[in-house]
Amino acid sequence: MKDIAKILLTFILLTSFTLSAIAQGEALKSLNQAFTTSDLSELPTILGEEVVVSLLEKEETMNKEAVVRALEAFFESHPDASFTHKHDGKARDGSSFVIGELTAGEEVFRTYAVVVDNYIIELCIDLE
Repeated sequence: MKDIAKILLTFILLTSFTLSAIAQGEALKSLNQAFTTSDLSELPTILGEEVVVSLLEKEETMNKEAVVRALEAFFESHPDASFTHKHDGKARDGSSFVIGELTAGEEVFRTYAVVVDNYIIELCIDLE
Protein backbone atom coordinates (compact mmCIF):
# COMPACT_ATOMS: atom_id res chain seq x y z
CA MET A 1 0.00 0.00 0.00
CA LYS A 2 2.86 2.40 0.82
CA ASP A 3 4.43 1.67 -2.59
CA ILE A 4 1.20 2.64 -4.35
CA ALA A 5 1.04 5.89 -2.37
CA LYS A 6 4.66 6.69 -3.28
CA ILE A 7 4.01 5.97 -6.95
CA LEU A 8 0.85 8.07 -6.90
CA LEU A 9 2.62 10.97 -5.17
CA THR A 10 5.51 10.81 -7.65
CA PHE A 11 3.06 10.79 -10.56
CA ILE A 12 1.18 13.81 -9.19
CA LEU A 13 4.40 15.78 -8.64
CA LEU A 14 5.74 14.97 -12.10
CA THR A 15 2.43 15.82 -13.74
CA SER A 16 2.14 19.16 -11.98
CA PHE A 17 5.76 20.05 -12.87
CA THR A 18 5.17 19.11 -16.52
CA LEU A 19 1.93 21.11 -16.71
CA SER A 20 3.66 24.14 -15.18
CA ALA A 21 6.50 23.92 -17.70
CA ILE A 22 4.01 23.64 -20.58
CA ALA A 23 2.05 26.65 -19.31
CA GLN A 24 5.22 28.75 -18.94
CA GLY A 25 6.15 27.69 -22.46
CA GLU A 26 2.74 28.89 -23.64
CA ALA A 27 3.30 32.28 -22.00
CA LEU A 28 6.63 32.64 -23.82
CA LYS A 29 5.04 31.51 -27.08
CA SER A 30 2.25 34.10 -26.67
CA LEU A 31 4.83 36.83 -26.02
CA ASN A 32 6.80 35.82 -29.11
CA GLN A 33 3.57 35.98 -31.13
CA ALA A 34 2.65 39.40 -29.71
CA PHE A 35 6.08 40.82 -30.55
CA THR A 36 6.15 39.19 -33.99
CA THR A 37 2.76 40.55 -35.04
CA SER A 38 2.62 43.69 -32.82
CA ASP A 39 -0.80 42.36 -31.74
CA LEU A 40 -1.03 42.84 -27.99
CA SER A 41 -4.62 41.64 -27.52
CA GLU A 42 -3.61 38.38 -25.77
CA LEU A 43 -0.88 39.96 -23.69
CA PRO A 44 -2.97 40.72 -20.56
CA THR A 45 -3.71 37.00 -20.13
CA ILE A 46 0.00 36.22 -19.67
CA LEU A 47 1.06 39.24 -17.62
CA GLY A 48 1.48 39.07 -13.87
CA GLU A 49 -0.52 41.51 -11.76
CA GLU A 50 2.64 43.60 -11.51
CA VAL A 51 5.44 43.53 -14.06
CA VAL A 52 8.89 45.09 -13.79
CA VAL A 53 9.26 46.86 -17.13
CA SER A 54 12.44 48.32 -18.52
CA LEU A 55 11.56 50.24 -21.65
CA LEU A 56 14.30 52.26 -23.31
CA GLU A 57 16.37 52.56 -20.13
CA LYS A 58 13.40 53.57 -17.96
CA GLU A 59 12.47 50.93 -15.38
CA GLU A 60 9.31 50.80 -13.32
CA THR A 61 6.81 48.36 -11.90
CA MET A 62 3.50 48.47 -13.79
CA ASN A 63 0.12 46.80 -13.66
CA LYS A 64 -1.16 44.86 -16.70
CA GLU A 65 -2.99 47.78 -18.25
CA ALA A 66 0.01 50.10 -17.97
CA VAL A 67 2.27 47.47 -19.56
CA VAL A 68 -0.07 47.12 -22.53
CA ARG A 69 -0.32 50.91 -22.93
CA ALA A 70 3.48 51.27 -22.79
CA LEU A 71 3.97 48.56 -25.41
CA GLU A 72 1.24 50.01 -27.63
CA ALA A 73 3.05 53.36 -27.51
CA PHE A 74 6.35 51.65 -28.31
CA PHE A 75 4.91 49.83 -31.34
CA GLU A 76 3.13 53.01 -32.52
CA SER A 77 6.47 54.83 -32.58
CA HIS A 78 8.17 51.79 -34.18
CA PRO A 79 5.45 50.58 -36.60
CA ASP A 80 7.70 48.46 -38.79
CA ALA A 81 9.35 46.57 -35.96
CA SER A 82 10.16 42.95 -36.65
CA PHE A 83 10.91 40.44 -33.92
CA THR A 84 13.49 37.66 -33.95
CA HIS A 85 13.48 35.03 -31.21
CA LYS A 86 17.10 34.42 -30.14
CA HIS A 87 17.05 32.14 -27.12
CA ASP A 88 14.87 30.80 -24.33
CA GLY A 89 15.38 28.56 -21.35
CA LYS A 90 14.92 27.89 -17.70
CA ALA A 91 16.78 29.52 -14.83
CA ARG A 92 17.95 27.67 -11.74
CA ASP A 93 15.11 29.19 -9.70
CA GLY A 94 12.52 27.53 -11.99
CA SER A 95 11.59 30.66 -13.91
CA SER A 96 11.62 30.69 -17.69
CA PHE A 97 13.03 33.38 -19.93
CA VAL A 98 13.09 34.43 -23.56
CA ILE A 99 15.62 36.68 -25.27
CA GLY A 100 14.96 38.30 -28.61
CA GLU A 101 15.62 41.22 -30.86
CA LEU A 102 13.26 43.84 -32.24
CA THR A 103 14.47 45.66 -35.33
CA ALA A 104 12.84 48.90 -36.43
CA GLY A 105 14.58 50.65 -39.30
CA GLU A 106 18.13 51.33 -38.17
CA GLU A 107 17.36 50.67 -34.50
CA VAL A 108 17.92 47.28 -32.89
CA PHE A 109 16.41 46.53 -29.47
CA ARG A 110 17.37 43.72 -27.13
CA THR A 111 14.34 42.14 -25.50
CA TYR A 112 13.91 39.70 -22.69
CA ALA A 113 11.09 38.48 -20.51
CA VAL A 114 10.96 36.39 -17.35
CA VAL A 115 8.04 34.06 -16.61
CA VAL A 116 7.18 32.71 -13.16
CA ASP A 117 4.11 30.59 -12.42
CA ASN A 118 2.90 31.03 -16.01
CA TYR A 119 2.95 34.84 -15.91
CA ILE A 120 5.41 37.41 -17.22
CA ILE A 121 6.89 39.24 -14.24
CA GLU A 122 9.70 41.10 -16.00
CA LEU A 123 9.92 42.60 -19.46
CA CYS A 124 12.75 44.57 -21.05
CA ILE A 125 13.12 46.39 -24.38
CA ASP A 126 16.34 48.40 -24.64
CA LEU A 127 18.57 49.60 -27.45
CA GLU A 128 21.43 47.24 -28.26
